[in-house]
Amino acid sequence: MSIWKLLVPQLKDRLHASGCFDRGARFILFLFLINSLELGANDSSNPASPFQRSVEPFLIQYCYDCHGDGMSRGKLAFDTYDSEASLVADHTLWLAVLKNVRAGIMPPHQRPQPTADEIQALVDWIKYEAFRIDPANPDPGRVTLRRLNRVEYRNTIRDLMGIDYNTLEEFPPDDTGYGFDTVGDVLTISPLLFEKYLQAAETIVDKSVPKTAANKPDRFFFEGAPPPDPEARHTYARQILERFANRAFRRPVDQATIDRLTALAETIYSEPDGSFETGVRQAMIAILASPRFIFRIEGSPPVQAGEAHSPLDEYALASRLSYFLWSTMPDPELIDLAQRGELRRNLARQVDRMIRDRRSDALIESFAGQWLQARDVEGVSLNERAVLRREGQNRRLELDRSLRLAMRQESELYLAHILREDRPILELLDSNYTFLNEKLAEFYGVPGVEGNKMRRITLPPDSPRGGVLTMGTLLTVTSNPTRTSPVKRGMFILDNILGTPP
Repeated sequence: MSIWKLLVPQLKDRLHASGCFDRGARFILFLFLINSLELGANDSSNPASPFQRSVEPFLIQYCYDCHGDGMSRGKLAFDTYDSEASLVADHTLWLAVLKNVRAGIMPPHQRPQPTADEIQALVDWIKYEAFRIDPANPDPGRVTLRRLNRVEYRNTIRDLMGIDYNTLEEFPPDDTGYGFDTVGDVLTISPLLFEKYLQAAETIVDKSVPKTAANKPDRFFFEGAPPPDPEARHTYARQILERFANRAFRRPVDQATIDRLTALAETIYSEPDGSFETGVRQAMIAILASPRFIFRIEGSPPVQAGEAHSPLDEYALASRLSYFLWSTMPDPELIDLAQRGELRRNLARQVDRMIRDRRSDALIESFAGQWLQARDVEGVSLNERAVLRREGQNRRLELDRSLRLAMRQESELYLAHILREDRPILELLDSNYTFLNEKLAEFYGVPGVEGNKMRRITLPPDSPRGGVLTMGTLLTVTSNPTRTSPVKRGMFILDNILGTPP
């Protein structure tokens, strides 16, 4: 059905109600009818589009009073688009419509409300027609090129080079998106940061790779003294650099790159005062300063006949697993499975292995620190005296460093328990246990806990604790300096628990 057909009876009723159904009004109605007849003739040969059948009547009945017919509340009008195609193609508009209608925000409560079936028809059209979502053949999209953040870079250098490079002091803080510092869209690289990476590569190689054969630190990259024969020395340098580049880039390196790295090393160690180790060191610096090391570059095989999309290759899958669960490079077991093309077949087993590995503490610390803002609890400023006066308490509120640390550890241990023991996800919100030591238990009013060690404690039946929403960490970081803040806590729940930010 066309919009003209829907507007004609409404226009006729309005003109009759206003008592102005004169010759001018009849002429306007005549024009509408002509358009309706013409479009109706077209409809016989061109059936109405899904938009005209499912969405247009909904908009006219429930939305046009504020967003059409000359009205543009919120600077939005559905009838100002050049064509139906341009209207349907505005995904930003339809995402807003989807959120507001499904949440019951629109239409406003004082306006006529659509039925559940009408809402479902609109939601289905937005998802499956406007957004072209196909559950049987989902589009995986594309991932923004991701730079290693400071934690990932530090852990990768530790596992690759055997040294601890303090990126928190050497690199500027990472930007965050949606509350997390692992979002590729915000992990940009500035000229200053690029210089920092060059300096870091030189410092790291200087500390971990020997300058001469006689100078061998604990972490040694050479299997023996370089052979005197030039051709054999070239082959030896190539083997060292290929092995190192494969590990640093987290995937096999093309031979042209290995040729360039070997030529760079050969140029340095062929100089009169150069040594074999110095040449190889310079090539290693180039590897650590390469985008292939600093960024997580993913690959996928060519699309096969009959496929709409090609899956990630096994090396990219290994990197996704390791940086998600461990915040570091893949270990030899992941790389070996990827090399044999067996990682995807063993995915569930590898995920279980990696979660139970202590390296998954990196996931717990990062996720709890950013989702629950546990990183901030030790630095939140509180006016304890003002809080005491407001609460009418006589005892001193000792929110000191040790208590704040216990709050952070409670959040981390709680998430780790749910993850590693495969507990129901609803326990994030409500449970009869938490992790306490004596000091935090006393602060919560939980009796019978002694000692400084954090451990799982079954809570008394009348305890309001249990779940992340009543943890000291969350309550502290969502407070104002002198009082609690229902607004901050409400925003946190809307944004981080319900996924519906205000």
